[in-house]
Amino acid sequence: MEKKKILNQRKKKQMIFFYSLMILPVLQFCIFYIYANSNMIFLAFQSYKVKTDSLGYDVTFAGFENFKTALTYLKE
Repeated sequence: MEKKKILNQRKKKQMIFFYSLMILPVLQFCIFYIYANSNMIFLAFQSYKVKTDSLGYDVTFAGFENFKTALTYLKE
């Protein structure tokens, strides 16, 4: 019985070590790949106009206007 308990403790420590090594790369992948790319897609459909009465920008949904503009510059 004592040997089984020692093996369970060893297995538990190995799993804690494994998870502690894997948490940082997984977290970095989520932040720098998934979040960054999803934010880029979200920003591609927005347009920005400068506010005339104060500092800052008005952000509006642009639809596919940004893509139309980019494709017309590519044709030229």
